[in-house]
Amino acid sequence: EPPEWSEGYPFYMALGFPGCELSADDLAGKFQFSRGMRRSYDAGFKLMVVEFAESTNNCQAAKQFGVLEKNVRDWRKVKPQLQNAHAMRRAFRGPKNGRFALVDQRVAEYVRYMQAKGDPITREAMQLKALEIAQEMNIPEKGFKASLGWCRRMMRRYDLSLRHKVPVPQQLPEDLTEKLVTYQRSVLALRRAHDYQVAQMGNADETPICLEVPSRVTVDNQGEKPVLVKTPGREKLKITAMLGVLADGRKLPPYIILRGTYIPPGKFPSGMEIRCHRYGWMTEDLMQD
Repeated sequence: EPPEWSEGYPFYMALGFPGCELSADDLAGKFQFSRGMRRSYDAGFKLMVVEFAESTNNCQAAKQFGVLEKNVRDWRKVKPQLQNAHAMRRAFRGPKNGRFALVDQRVAEYVRYMQAKGDPITREAMQLKALEIAQEMNIPEKGFKASLGWCRRMMRRYDLSLRHKVPVPQQLPEDLTEKLVTYQRSVLALRRAHDYQVAQMGNADETPICLEVPSRVTVDNQGEKPVLVKTPGREKLKITAMLGVLADGRKLPPYIILRGTYIPPGKFPSGMEIRCHRYGWMTEDLMQD
C-alpha cells in the first residue's frame, strides 16, 4: 500500500514511487492551500499545472490544483524555461543586468566582433577581455575578478553558449564480425605454418599529427546552427607517425614521416626513426624500410 503523503510532498517523487499511481485529483488534493497564504511552487508542479491547463483550460487547472488563475497564465508563458529548469527549482529571480553592466556590454560587443570575423572565442578570452576593460574603467581588481561564474552568468544574460565541434561518426561495416574472425584465423594459420615467435609478431598503425590544431570550442548564440569558424588554413598540414607494439609487450620506436623531399637539418628527439616523403605519406618502400 502506498504511504500517506504529507502535505507538500513533491508530486514527481510520488509518481516515481514503485507501485504508486495517483490521479490528477489525488495530486491536486495534496496541494490545496489557503488562498490567503503566499506559497511557492517548484518547477515540476508548475509544469504539471501547465500540462493540465493545456488539456483543459486555465480556470479548471486553477481550481483543480488550488492556485490562482493568474499563476497558471504566467506559468504557461514560461513553459520552455520551466522545462529546462531543475524540477526542484522554485524561483527564477536574479539581476537582469550584472553588477558591472557596462563591462558585460563591451564584452558582448567583443564577442559579436569576433563572430563577424569568424574567429573562435573561448571563455578564457572573454575573461581576459573583461579584465582589460575593467582596468580601462579603473575598476579595482578586488571588486571585479572576471571569474568563471561571472562569465557563465554574463553568457546567460546575453543568450550565449559554448558550441562544440561535433565529429561525424564512422559507420562500421555490417560484416565486421566476419572480417575479424577471418583475420584472426589467417594470423593463427601463419603462425602455425612458419612457427613465428611472439617477438616476431606486432601490431602497427599510422596516425596523422596536425601541425596546427584549431579550437574545437567557441562562444555563439544559443540555438545557432551551423556555427562557422574561420581557421588559419593550415589545419591540414600534418606529418605521419607509425606506432607499433610487439606481441610480447615491447613498444617499437615511433616511425616519423616528415613532409618534404629531404630531412631538415637539426637535432631531433632520440628514440625515433625520422624519414621524409613529398606528401608526408606512408608508402610501400617506407613500409619495407
